[in-house]
Amino acid sequence: MSLVPGNICLDITRTVSRAGAGAPSGVDRVERAYIRQVMKADRSYFLSRILGGFALLDSAGMQEFLHLADAGDGLDPPDMLSSLGRRQTPGHKRAESTIRRLALLTVRRTRLAAMLKADMQDGFTYLTTGHSNQTAFTYSAIRAGGAHTIATLLHDVIPLDFPEYTRPEAVPRFETQFRTMAEASDLLIHNSAYTAERAAHWLDEFGLAVPGVTALLGCDPLPLPTATAAASPPTFVTLGTIEPRKNHLLLLNVWRRFHDTLPPEKVPHLHIVGRRGWENENIVDILDRAPFMGRTVFEHGFLSDEDLGALLSSATALLFPSFVEGFGYPLVEAVQMRKPCIAADLPPFREIAGDHVNYLDPLDGPGWAAEIMKHTEAKPDPAAADSPLPPLPSWDNHFRTVAHALAALNEGQG
Repeated sequence: MSLVPGNICLDITRTVSRAGAGAPSGVDRVERAYIRQVMKADRSYFLSRILGGFALLDSAGMQEFLHLADAGDGLDPPDMLSSLGRRQTPGHKRAESTIRRLALLTVRRTRLAAMLKADMQDGFTYLTTGHSNQTAFTYSAIRAGGAHTIATLLHDVIPLDFPEYTRPEAVPRFETQFRTMAEASDLLIHNSAYTAERAAHWLDEFGLAVPGVTALLGCDPLPLPTATAAASPPTFVTLGTIEPRKNHLLLLNVWRRFHDTLPPEKVPHLHIVGRRGWENENIVDILDRAPFMGRTVFEHGFLSDEDLGALLSSATALLFPSFVEGFGYPLVEAVQMRKPCIAADLPPFREIAGDHVNYLDPLDGPGWAAEIMKHTEAKPDPAAADSPLPPLPSWDNHFRTVAHALAALNEGQG
């Protein structure tokens, strides 16, 4: 299914910049899904900001880039221009070198509109999903280059709603970005009704109006091992960047209490999967020095999808105590595996999984401890593997919803 008739152009700046960065984030996964979908169109193009300007790829070039990026060490060595990038990671430099080689055209920043107009003379639909390259200049050049429709996917407005969970310098930057995308876009794509509700609040606050559509994100299942046995002792997994918003401190305090109150052989295991983020000194102190680390609590900075699938498939339950989320990929991945989930009582979680999750207040430490012990002591249920799944969101439904919204928008413009 093509999202729109005619030319379609997707921004891939995030995919290029994140090359070689390890485990993909939720935003990374979304942009990759959009790349796969846009490549199905008859006339698909892919735009990336690069050092000194922009590059435009066709579907064949995009396919080759993904093949090389996924090959482990397949990207080109840094070329002379990439070597000048002071803030780019080695993977980013190699990705930009590869993009330059595969591109239909590369241009200086000021020639972006002219390049787009020359290659897509009858206009195009522009999609941006990665929270990258969303500047007033880029949007303006995209419009001047012939975009008749601009659609932006919004993952959350957490920096506006909860600035305490965001780096101080990122809050005004995000506000500028949010205002810019709202002023420039013909359509905002929301990943949940909660995101749509909060975006509507801030649009009203800023005196802005832009049509929106809610389309829950799909989720590719994690690869499963050929054989799975329940871990012994009982094992719990939490996924996500280690930062205050994710509420790892609650779980670490619960495990400290387990060590204070339970015989050593009765303490379950906790696996923390995610890179260390920002302003988490108190959490890092525990991870680095607590006596239970390496005994019952284990930190994994990065796991491949295969290793994560193996870990989660043998776990007793997923733990997801975040204070706020725009969506929640780990929840979907666990429910797809029919794994029990103990999660914070957040609107997007209920929207995704309904009553198939045990919801708790993210501040209720004793409640979390009790629920974890209940799962620790429960006998395995062989019938659980065959239990029906809730109607989880899918990429087919997501793209069908977006396609209908774009069609209605284009019909109204016509």
